[in-house]
Amino acid sequence: KKLPGEHHVIYSEIDGNFPNHHPDPVVEKNLYDLIFHVKKNKADLGIAFDGDGDRIGVVDKYGGIVPGDLLTSFLAESIIKKRPKSKVIFDVKSSQIAINNVKLIGGKPIIWKTGHSLIKTKMKELKAPLAGEMSGHIFFNDNWYGFDDAPYAALRVIEKHSSDNGDLNLYLKNLPKSYTSPEIRIECQESQKFKIIDKIKKQIS
Repeated sequence: KKLPGEHHVIYSEIDGNFPNHHPDPVVEKNLYDLIFHVKKNKADLGIAFDGDGDRIGVVDKYGGIVPGDLLTSFLAESIIKKRPKSKVIFDVKSSQIAINNVKLIGGKPIIWKTGHSLIKTKMKELKAPLAGEMSGHIFFNDNWYGFDDAPYAALRVIEKHSSDNGDLNLYLKNLPKSYTSPEIRIECQESQKFKIIDKIKKQIS
């Protein structure tokens, strides 16, 4: 309520049974209602959180889902402006577009292993002010404590978007067009997963 601007909250009642949709903020079908409300209210952007509040999903004003790597790159601009040559950590699934953008604005992109505990450890080691994963984990060590906090990341997105030349939609529009496959998840029994990976490794070696 204290934030400037006009805000609309959907599904504000906390319910651990998640009656409206699964709480994964980077799966498109879970964001249909958010996309509908963004378009209906002609909002500048939409924000979603996961069940425990450490992952963020962002939708632009056209209803497009902003990937975690591009969101990290967008947020890096205000940090690198204050602290040139800052290191920004991306996970291995991140796009070359996000990496190139950080280089272009004077930062040093670092590619690291996927997994928020691995990213946090690397962030601490390199004293990096920002890190982000495709899954929506965004870590701030800039005016924050170096862990993935989605409500705080949301505030930083709103702050950056509302600043001079900080429009998220304009930023996305100016990026080169690229095409990526979505994340492919294959169901597998817990008891079989390591055996299957070992078999694949032998076959492709």
